[in-house]
Amino acid sequence: MDSLLAAFQKTFILFIFIAGGWGLRKCNMIRADFSPGLSKLIFNVFMPAMILQILRDSLTPQTFLEGAPVLLLSCAVILAGYLFGLLISPLFEKKKIYRSIYIFSFTFANFAFMGYPIMSAVFGQDSMLTLTLFNIPLYLIVNVLGLYIFTEKNATGQGSKQKWLAQLKVVLNPVTICIFIGILLSFLHVQYPPLVSEVIDMATVCVTPLSMLLTGFLLGGSSLREMLCVPKSYIASLIRLVGIPTVLLAVLYLCGLRGYMLAVPVMVSAMPVAVNGAVLSEAAGSDSYSMAQIIFISTLLSLVTLPIFASVLQMIM
Repeated sequence: MDSLLAAFQKTFILFIFIAGGWGLRKCNMIRADFSPGLSKLIFNVFMPAMILQILRDSLTPQTFLEGAPVLLLSCAVILAGYLFGLLISPLFEKKKIYRSIYIFSFTFANFAFMGYPIMSAVFGQDSMLTLTLFNIPLYLIVNVLGLYIFTEKNATGQGSKQKWLAQLKVVLNPVTICIFIGILLSFLHVQYPPLVSEVIDMATVCVTPLSMLLTGFLLGGSSLREMLCVPKSYIASLIRLVGIPTVLLAVLYLCGLRGYMLAVPVMVSAMPVAVNGAVLSEAAGSDSYSMAQIIFISTLLSLVTLPIFASVLQMIM
């Protein structure tokens, strides 16, 4: 019951912001060309602040050494999801430029906004350390690899020099720079001034609501029927919500992992598609509408699938 209630509450909050963005677009209260500017604001300002906050609060040399197995497991899950996305995305789209939304969907789940409250409700505060360690690589990689996924596909057909410059921009962006700065400051035990910490904390709070508003705004350009009646989005969502976590559960269980080393990776993988996808696809000029559509549908379906995985893990971990 706790897992069902937690999943419903967090999902309903997401839907409120999605509905808000959808309503703003439908009522013409904001211009249709507003979304590219909003996505760049989130990516260039608020996401770097979130990275600095996570590294400030979670990463120390001791944590890095003691949590190495969890960090490596997280990286392995990301790599497996990415390779799976590369392999299966041609079944969804023939054109390479449109495959990026499926690659991203199979690589990154909503590990932060939904991950923490649901894990806390289902498994208690004792699971939070393992979850935080598992999420560190996700925080660091999602915006870099995510932007690369969308940019690399859009660069198809460009000259080698243009493609190289596009990929260089993926590496040299505010998020990547803040990753290096945050890691350096954490390992040097540098304390942020109180004013700077407060600014970072306030900016971080903006990431999820603005991302969901952007998702709703992108969806507002079409009718509800068009938004909900795309079979490919449901298939991709079910792979994200059921297929990937089921395979991961079987593999980790057969490898002898139990407790939070089993529960955390599986529950994170069972979350809906990461909201970062709407921001990154819009910033890269990719198919942001289809990306927003999969985020919406996977979040809706997770109301049913998340409690099931939570119950199974409670029985076997």
